[in-house]
Amino acid sequence: SAAADVYKRQVIQGELEMWIGPRMRLLKEGDCFIVPPDVEHRVTTSVSSCKVADIFSPVREEYKY
Repeated sequence: SAAADVYKRQVIQGELEMWIGPRMRLLKEGDCFIVPPDVEHRVTTSVSSCKVADIFSPVREEYKY
């Protein structure tokens, strides 16, 4: 990804553990976060389902349809 890419995720339903670098936050419905460019991140969840909205700027080519 390019250095100017921005990645935002918003929790629509459920909850998840979001790791951005070494820091973990528990995110619940309505929470959102932004991942800075070139920062490692991962998501885990212990609930059976979780819905999120992923927003990229600029649009990532692999997600165009």
